[in-house]
Amino acid sequence: MATAGFEGHGGVYMDIDAHLVWPLPFIIRPEYDELFMTTRAGHYTNYFLASKKGNPRIDKIISILLEHIHKARHKSVYDMTGPPLVNMVVKGQDVPRRSYKLTCVQGSFTNEYFQYIDNPQKKWTHARPEDLLKSG
Repeated sequence: MATAGFEGHGGVYMDIDAHLVWPLPFIIRPEYDELFMTTRAGHYTNYFLASKKGNPRIDKIISILLEHIHKARHKSVYDMTGPPLVNMVVKGQDVPRRSYKLTCVQGSFTNEYFQYIDNPQKKWTHARPEDLLKSG
């Protein structure tokens, strides 16, 4: 599947409820083409991603993510678009990575009302998968 509209873009992605531990210049070295973040258990996350323009791994992640959304054959949004997707693409490869403890922490909003202020009673983790994953 093509990633029309996404090719060639670079930058940093962070979930809205994440915050940096240090300023970006202390985290991302100039020689990095990409930077992935790992959890305590050594798994890759998807709440922080950084890449230079035209990165084939990021393009592959986006392509598979879009395919997952269009097919909607997963049990949950987490399985469809979350860390399992990043791990499927990056696991076993030699990529620049940092621990989440030294990079970016997720969950800055501990009160779900403020995290999902537009719809505080409908946080996706409380929803039934069939209500989130609709085919159409």
